[in-house]
Amino acid sequence: MHLTTSQGFNFAIVAVRHPLDSPADTATIKYLTPTAASLLGYTPNDLDNQPLRAILAAPRPLELWNVKISAVLRSRKSHSFACQLLKRNGQPLPAYVTLSPVQDENADSTELVLLLQSKDARQKYQDNLPIMQMAVEQSASAVMIADAHGTIEYVNPKFTELTGYSRDELLGSNPRILRSGDTTPEQYQAMFELLYETGEWRGEIKNKKKNGEFYWAYECISAI
Repeated sequence: MHLTTSQGFNFAIVAVRHPLDSPADTATIKYLTPTAASLLGYTPNDLDNQPLRAILAAPRPLELWNVKISAVLRSRKSHSFACQLLKRNGQPLPAYVTLSPVQDENADSTELVLLLQSKDARQKYQDNLPIMQMAVEQSASAVMIADAHGTIEYVNPKFTELTGYSRDELLGSNPRILRSGDTTPEQYQAMFELLYETGEWRGEIKNKKKNGEFYWAYECISAI
C-alpha cells in the first residue's frame, strides 16, 4: 500500500485489528501527518502505535467511534461526522472527521484513513463557500470535482462547453469518460503516484469530447 505523506494533509492512518466486534477498542494509530500532529498539540511520531482512544474525548467516545468505524467497514464507503478529539494538553478539540477504508486488507487488521478538520477551520471554509462557488461557476477555466472513488460530483459551465457533455451526463460518471486511449496505464499510474505524494499533478494530456473529437488540455489536479 502507498499513501501520501504530504506535509499539508491533516490525516491519520489507523489499523483496526480483527475480529471487528468493537473496532475502536483495538484501533491503533499507525501514522499521523505532521500537520495533524500539530493540530492535536503533538510532534511527529509521538502517536505512532498508540491506541486511537488516546486522541478521543469524552463523553462515551468509544461508543460513537465503534458505530462509525463499523459502518465504514461494512459499507466500504467513506463516512463523515462531527466529534470531539483530545489534544495533548487535555483540552477537547471540536472536529469534523472523514473515515475512509483502505482497499488493502490482511488477515490481522484493516486500515482506515482519518481526515481531520477542526470545526473552526471548517466554519471559515463554509463562510467563504458562496464566494468560492460563484468564482468557480464564472471561471474561464474548466473545473471538475470528483470524490475519492472517482465519481464526478461537480462540473462548471466551462467544463461542459469544453467536453460537449451536459452536466447531467457528467455527474455521477467517472473521468474515464474523457480518456482518449492514447495515455498508457503506466502514465496514469505515475500521475496518481505524484498526486498522492504531493497533493497535485500538472501536465498536458489528450482527452476526447463527446463527439469523438480529441483535444489537448493542460490540467492541474489537486487533492482537497
